[in-house]
Amino acid sequence: MRKFHTGPGIVAGRWRGVAGMTAIWVAFLGATLASSPGDLVRYVLDDGVYPLGVVVAAVMSLFALRRGPRERRQWWALTLAGNVAWATADGYWCWNDAWQHPVDGVSIGDALLILSYLLQLIAIGGAFAGSGGLRQWRGQLDGALVATAVGLAGWQLMVSPRLHTGLTANSVVLAVYPLLDVAFFMVFVSVGLSGRRRLPLPVLLVVIGNLWSVLGDLAVAVAGLRNLTLDDGLVKAVYLPMILLMILGATIDARRSTAEQAVERSLAYDPGNVPVLVAVAGVLLWAGRDALAGRIGAAALIASATMIIGLTVRSHLTLRDHRRVARELDAALAEQRRLAITDGLTGIYNRRFGEELLQLESERAVREAGSVSIVLVDLDHFKSVNDTYGHEAGDAVLIQSTVRFNAVLRSTDVLIRWGGEEFLAVLPGMDGHEAAEVGERLRRVLSDRPLQLPSGQRIGATASFGIASVTTATFPPEAVLQAADEALYAAKTAGRNRVVRAGAAAGQPDLSACPAA
Repeated sequence: MRKFHTGPGIVAGRWRGVAGMTAIWVAFLGATLASSPGDLVRYVLDDGVYPLGVVVAAVMSLFALRRGPRERRQWWALTLAGNVAWATADGYWCWNDAWQHPVDGVSIGDALLILSYLLQLIAIGGAFAGSGGLRQWRGQLDGALVATAVGLAGWQLMVSPRLHTGLTANSVVLAVYPLLDVAFFMVFVSVGLSGRRRLPLPVLLVVIGNLWSVLGDLAVAVAGLRNLTLDDGLVKAVYLPMILLMILGATIDARRSTAEQAVERSLAYDPGNVPVLVAVAGVLLWAGRDALAGRIGAAALIASATMIIGLTVRSHLTLRDHRRVARELDAALAEQRRLAITDGLTGIYNRRFGEELLQLESERAVREAGSVSIVLVDLDHFKSVNDTYGHEAGDAVLIQSTVRFNAVLRSTDVLIRWGGEEFLAVLPGMDGHEAAEVGERLRRVLSDRPLQLPSGQRIGATASFGIASVTTATFPPEAVLQAADEALYAAKTAGRNRVVRAGAAAGQPDLSACPAA
């Protein structure tokens, strides 16, 4: 994924853009209020500035599509198509107004504007895709339940009054616009309840613009129900912020100045509980009121059944989502535990685990009168390998040494990366003599064949080995480690590439080393 720089200058530029767009809207609104329908100023605003804004939004969407982040190109393509349909519809109406052919009733302009709505709806829904399987489905169900309740109220307040003259082309188109607003609302609620907590700024600006448009439609509809006449210029002033926000969002992506925001999902609470319960309760109260009045109809029964079924499905999805989160959490905790006790380079256990294991094995050996031995290994002249061939070669030596050592050890033995070029092998059930034999096999498996470096060059490698066993004299584990370390030092002093076993007394190594063949 490409990274885009976000510095103080870019942030300041964004705020300047917001301030500039706000100033344009205030100027447009002020000029609209100060003029009258039919004035030259109003003509320029309605049939010049406003359509030009839609065209600029389409052009900037094209630039965002071509120059923006690759992961948002499909989203900008849908937005561009919607803006082109919108600009074409406005151009159609402006052309007819300019030639004194006002359009009465349904026209191709309405079809294009409805197409623009649908494309924007698909784009906004797609912007929230990928917020996570079950959670996204549950968010969409929550949105559907809430939108059903809002849609019922909207039908009574906004759609039904417009259909009182019968079902005609005009009445259908007039009904489609508020229904599309309900669909927009459903998408907004769905994505708000699906767990996504943050969006990239360009997408967020366009989403806010569409939400502003929905609120504008609601304001216009309420004004119509109250028999308030809003002239065309004032209506366009209401919708202008959507255009300006879309231009600003597209400009940000077109300038390649946006940094991707991480998607955050809250797992601590379910954001859909309250609105869904309120929506269900509202529908059930509505149906109950009609039932008490003795006039419950099919619509109320269908809505109530839909809510109950939806609530049941939602509970199932919530349960499955919680189980999924629990599984992911268990897997994450298991991985954290593994990483906490594993050496990242060699894949074997690290020193932290080794110290705990040695403590447990030592206590067990003393408690059960058993035995446990350790082999402390130090690769000879390892620093010169790093200095001569580089750290990548040194890592290869450590990894190949680990593989060879594990090939010698039993399944019950544990090999540990003790630190740097040092290893520790814990050998449960072995006394000192047996451990010395294992140490000799470890020495031979390393020194008998050269190791291959990433460059393809082959070099010889040897190691020195210190052996110690748990006895009543060497318990606790710190004493065992000290005895093994002294035996290892003795092996280094005696010429390296050899095995030395500590004596029976703690700190007294047996200098009769195993022969270095």
